[in-house]
Amino acid sequence: TEDAEDDTGRGRAYRNSVLPFSPQARRAITCPMKAALWILAGLGLAACVYWGASHYVVRAGEGLIVLDKRFLTFREVYVDIRDWTADDFDAHPQIETVLEAGGFGDIVRAARRTAAQASRDEAFDAARQFGRELGRAMDDFLRTLDRSLNRLPAVAAEGKPAEPVAPVPAPPVAAAVPEPAE
Repeated sequence: TEDAEDDTGRGRAYRNSVLPFSPQARRAITCPMKAALWILAGLGLAACVYWGASHYVVRAGEGLIVLDKRFLTFREVYVDIRDWTADDFDAHPQIETVLEAGGFGDIVRAARRTAAQASRDEAFDAARQFGRELGRAMDDFLRTLDRSLNRLPAVAAEGKPAEPVAPVPAPPVAAAVPEPAE
């Protein structure tokens, strides 16, 4: 007898029902909603983690570039290559490969060109410095030679042997020109 009355005079079916605005009704409604929200939040977090492990976010001079990784990894999720040199790309070949494959090889080539230009400029600066020092040394040598040659006729006319001319100390020789970086 399911509808048997209890001590309150109401039946069991009434006693087990939930009134629409009672605290039990709020708990009954929010528990599945909370569970669904937690499940959605967990799935969203898992999707973000998976996306981060499978993509590079590269900040270049043109802005942000998103590229696919070859393998899932949490290394180098975000990379700022605005100030990278050829050495940096050599240290991170996977970034260079992904940029080339994604159509951004011009960034890598520009960094390599800049490094080559810098080493070439360094070599030219060293050569210019060496040329200046060599020019000064030649000027000193020619002045000394000119003074010596100008004294010879006067000394020969007097019939005395020529006095030795004190040698002008040579300027320090510049260090060897550095080898260009390969």
